Amino acid sequence: IMKAILAEHGWNFGYLNLAQVDLDDNSVMSALNCLFNRSGSAALSLCFFKWSESLGFKHTVTSVCSLIQILVLGNMNYTVVDLLARLVHGHPQYVQPKKLVEILQEICSRRVLETVYSMLVNCYIKEKMIDEAFETICLMEKVGIFPSAGVCNSLIKSLLRSSKEE
Repeated sequence: IMKAILAEHGWNFGYLNLAQVDLDDNSVMSALNCLFNRSGSAALSLCFFKWSESLGFKHTVTSVCSLIQILVLGNMNYTVVDLLARLVHGHPQYVQPKKLVEILQEICSRRVLETVYSMLVNCYIKEKMIDEAFETICLMEKVGIFPSAGVCNSLIKSLLRSSKEE
C-alpha cells in the first residue's frame, strides 16, 4: 500500500532505484502527510518514518513534529510520548521549550497542540527538567492552552519531591 500511494506521487521504489531515493526534510514530510491523507493510517506514516531512518536519513525536529501531528490525529498518542522523549534527548539545541513550541505551532493544528503540549510538559517532568516544564506551561498560556489536570498534578508532585530533597 505504501509503495502504491507514494508511486502516485512520483516516488520510484523499483529494486534498482531504491538506493537513489532522494530523502530530504521536505520530501519526508510530504511523504508522511501523503500517506496519512490517502490512507487515513498513522501507522503507515510511522512505517515510512522508520523505513527512512533505516536508509540512514536523520530526521530533523521538523520532520519528527510532522509525524507527531499525524500520530495524534491517528490516535497513536503512546508513540507521541516516545517521540517527544527522543526530541528532548536527541536534539539538545531544541530542548529549549520556546523553540520546540514554535516548531509545533507551525506544524500542528490547535486540537493537536492541546494534546501535545501536555505530553511535552509531562516529558520534561519525567526528565526532571522542571524549569522547562514551567516555561512550556507559560508558553501554552500565551496561546490559551492549558495542561491537563493530570500533568499539573505530576508537576506538583515533582516539586514536592524536589523540595524534600533540598
